[in-house]
Amino acid sequence: MSLAAIPIPGPIKSIFTTFPLRTYDPVDIKDTALQNELNKRTFVFENGKNDISSEKSFTLLIKEKPIKWKQSPAYICMDPIELFLQLSLCHKNEITLPLTYQTNDSLKASSQKMMIVNRPNLPSLIIKNQMIYRDELLSNLKLRFVGIQSQLAQLLDTDLYPFFGNKPLTSNDFNRAKQTLLQFSKFVESDDYDKNSLDYLDMKLASYILTLLYSTQVSNDIKQFIKEKCPKLKISAITTLKQLNPKLQPY
Repeated sequence: MSLAAIPIPGPIKSIFTTFPLRTYDPVDIKDTALQNELNKRTFVFENGKNDISSEKSFTLLIKEKPIKWKQSPAYICMDPIELFLQLSLCHKNEITLPLTYQTNDSLKASSQKMMIVNRPNLPSLIIKNQMIYRDELLSNLKLRFVGIQSQLAQLLDTDLYPFFGNKPLTSNDFNRAKQTLLQFSKFVESDDYDKNSLDYLDMKLASYILTLLYSTQVSNDIKQFIKEKCPKLKISAITTLKQLNPKLQPY
């Protein structure tokens, strides 16, 4: 006797006729805790043109937790190299600083993000599913500087980045940093400095000034020096930030 010929008791047949198995879809199991943690670590860049084409999609991977800029929902990185990359991406793609009031839907829809991760070689950038590591990113960005700008950009890295490293600072480190800050202060006050234009040196300088001022990793001595001896550098940095993000308030 075939299985098809076996009679099915009426009550059982009635149940499966009324509630067929095909109406019970697979259960979609989600790790809510993991998703919430990823949401906390992810920041979505604001794209006014709503251009989310794959050609412009990217994810910037950073290590340092960014800070909220005053009363706005925008966040800025607290490592100068990460912030420089953040501002450069804003400038290149005509987008503004990443926000935190996104929902799960906006996270899925956005193709331009920044994420805090714990891994080596940061910052890194994912473009079209390809990972571009820190050294290659910095090499590419160096090409943005020409002539004297290249020397000035290198001076910033040499004399100011030690404040964000793991090595103890010496009195010589502080002296060199202060001399460099004074030099750039004179530069932004000179007639040769165009306050109305925006280039990569402006963004690099702003990245260092803002992180020196607001990073908890930096000593109060250098913060106070900028405020008292180089106030124009703070004004210049905030001006650069507002050029990229017109809605931001001063800090």
